[in-house]
Amino acid sequence: HARMADLFARALQDYNQRNYHKLIAELEPLLEKHPDWGEGHHLLGAGLSMLNRLDRAEPALRRAITLLPGRSEIWDHLAILLVRMGQYEDAKDAYEQSLALNPMRPESWNNAADAAISRQDYDAGFQYALFANGLDQSILAAVFNLGRASLGRGDLDLAHRLFKRLLEVNPRHGGAEQKLGDLCLVRGEYDVAAEHYQRAIDINPSDCDAYSGSLFISHYLAREGEEQLLERARRYGQLLAKHARIRSNWTHSRDADRKLRLGFVSGDLLNHPVGFFFVTVAEALTQSSSLELFAYPTTRRTDDLTDRIRRCFSHWTP
Repeated sequence: HARMADLFARALQDYNQRNYHKLIAELEPLLEKHPDWGEGHHLLGAGLSMLNRLDRAEPALRRAITLLPGRSEIWDHLAILLVRMGQYEDAKDAYEQSLALNPMRPESWNNAADAAISRQDYDAGFQYALFANGLDQSILAAVFNLGRASLGRGDLDLAHRLFKRLLEVNPRHGGAEQKLGDLCLVRGEYDVAAEHYQRAIDINPSDCDAYSGSLFISHYLAREGEEQLLERARRYGQLLAKHARIRSNWTHSRDADRKLRLGFVSGDLLNHPVGFFFVTVAEALTQSSSLELFAYPTTRRTDDLTDRIRRCFSHWTP
């Protein structure tokens, strides 16, 4: 037991010092000798997650949960990982397990808020973040999630106050700057939005959302020439490529008679020029019996045109 405690202390030190490669290199042979070492599997999963090796991190965390089922923080880490993998329903289940084990852990409530906001359930995200803030008002991430949820619910004034409050506490809060850019974009305050996006990029040059917003707003402001915009777009593409998760295994049905699946991703499947253009295309595609249509709207806002478009799809996943 003393030896395992010493090994855990060293591994935890590597994790806290962000020596993730060293942590993994030392843990993997140890876990081969001690396959029932729950703490080791937990740290291995956490380290792999930090290196974006999500497919390997998940089984490590699930093994840790099997060995240490009563540890709420492991369920929490698994849920965070599942959110990053886009498995929102599984993440919700993991958060519920974590909160059932320790309902007074504010980090778990805030992480549950993050998961709810990621699946665009802004009302639930607001309530979770509010509970986290009630348990510990020093957690700035909970204030940030309150702002994100408020923005998603359309309460722009409350969101603005919350993001400004964050910047008063931490003037270099890039997330707050980026979200203020989004908020000002919705309000039509394009000059102010551009300033917020640029400050977010200055704080964190790898912020894909801020970079995307900055490029988008550039077309409204027309401050840059075509060559400048093209160069920035290329840099944005390089940034996205660094974050891309490349799949190595694909499963395809060899059935020549199967339906061809077509997926459409858009935030404009409503009363918008894109929506008016697309509705006739979607209705035409429904005439084919060899196609199966999937829609992935990036907003939960709907109107009468959304209802018309939605009738064309067998699968609708906001």
